Amino acid sequence: MPDQEHRAVDLPDHPAGALRVVGKHGVKNFHHPAVGDLTLAYETLPVAADADLTVVAYSSEPGSPSEDALGLLASWAATVDHEQAAAQPAPLPRPQSP
Repeated sequence: MPDQEHRAVDLPDHPAGALRVVGKHGVKNFHHPAVGDLTLAYETLPVAADADLTVVAYSSEPGSPSEDALGLLASWAATVDHEQAAAQPAPLPRPQSP
C-alpha cells in the first residue's frame, strides 16, 4: 500500500533489555454515514504477548474537519451512554453484615 510505511523504534531503556518495536504507520480515509469523510493517521504496534494481536491507534490532525467529526461522534456516544445509564434502575443496596 502506498500510504503505509514500516517504522522501527528502539527502546534501549526498556526493563526487558533492548527492545525493538516494528510497526506500520500511514493515513487512511474513511466515510462515516453521519459525519462524512474522515482522514485519520494510524500507527500499528504488535502485542508482544500474542503474535496474533496488533494495537491500532487512529488520530486526526488538530483543527481539521476530521477532528471536528470525531468530536461530534464522541459527543453522541457520550449522550447515548448517559441516557442508557439514566434509564437503568438503580442497583439495590446490599444488606450489611451485623
